[in-house]
Amino acid sequence: MKNNPEKISGWWIRGRCSYELGKYQDAINDFTKTLTLQTTGNDNVYYYRGLAHEALGNSEEACADYNAANAGGNSDAAAKVANCD
Repeated sequence: MKNNPEKISGWWIRGRCSYELGKYQDAINDFTKTLTLQTTGNDNVYYYRGLAHEALGNSEEACADYNAANAGGNSDAAAKVANCD
């Protein structure tokens, strides 16, 4: 990523790794960068950023991301959206 900061897959993969390691704020930062570089087909990015926000107790942000993921067709997001109301 240092040599190619515009490569979307690098930010996505690092975000997923950070999430799995429990580094939720780092994951959020990387997922947010992914979203700035790629404007379509982001349902999985929104879903995982929602999970990271939820892990940090950021309910409003998590629900916003779950709604975006659901709107984009992420099947896992529907159950999360149901818990937002």
